[in-house]
Amino acid sequence: MRDKIKNVLLEIDSNLYYGMVPENEDIDVWNYLVFGKKKLKKAGTNGIDITDYYSVTIVREDFIPDELVLEVIDKMTSIPGIRLADGDCNYEYTTKGNTNLIVEVLSIYFSKSLKRC
Repeated sequence: MRDKIKNVLLEIDSNLYYGMVPENEDIDVWNYLVFGKKKLKKAGTNGIDITDYYSVTIVREDFIPDELVLEVIDKMTSIPGIRLADGDCNYEYTTKGNTNLIVEVLSIYFSKSLKRC
């Protein structure tokens, strides 16, 4: 699943990281995507089904275009079994380093059901 997610997100942005941006990575422009697993949760009442949750975090200097949010959702949900997860996706704001430049950050959550025998 990791490779499938990586491949569809690379169609959107070549500045892509898994889990987090490495500490030694020197990024001039804070425009990138980060994806990874968020949690694994028991689903239903049968004790067999579980749900895997993934996050895609969009980081952009100034602001995140609405079209980019929709593109990430469309690409992720094009993967068989991946759905937009229930719940809120909250925007966060920070400044870039020691500047006054605002950076907008949005994490979007997705789920995929896993069946066990």
